[in-house]
Amino acid sequence: MASGAYDDDYWAHFGAALYRSVDQMRGEDLYVSSFSERPDLLSQWRGYCPGGSGYCIGFDQALLAEYCEEQGIRLEKSLFKHDDQLGAVARIISAARDAFPSIPYTEDVFHSLPPKEKVESMFELQRRLDGELKPEADVVIERACELLLGLASLFKHEGFHEEAANNRQ
Repeated sequence: MASGAYDDDYWAHFGAALYRSVDQMRGEDLYVSSFSERPDLLSQWRGYCPGGSGYCIGFDQALLAEYCEEQGIRLEKSLFKHDDQLGAVARIISAARDAFPSIPYTEDVFHSLPPKEKVESMFELQRRLDGELKPEADVVIERACELLLGLASLFKHEGFHEEAANNRQ
């Protein structure tokens, strides 16, 4: 998405900055634990406890939520559907794109400029992004990467959709 949707000249600086940062992301301090909202699923027993040799540990959801809040731990629902995952990523990238310093023309005006003026405006923006706009651009990209990393921890394969209490697939 970062390289495909924003490879237009107007968004080239944003797309390149986001691509570089996402490519360098590391999640060393990211820990994920996953719980089923449904207490007794046969598929869970079959998948995680071969031969019926396993245990089920139940948690009080309200107490777990309270504990997580007190400890500053995020307790969120998983995203199983590909469209939901894609939509969540798109919202983060769109918000970052809107906050990222851009060429001082609307997209339509930019595309109507003669080629020489387009190139000049792109070089001017790059000069400013390397100078006085760098801190602002860096903050936007860093925040987008933080949000994307946190969001990635919510993604689960659709094959696990039974774990959600409200699943009706």
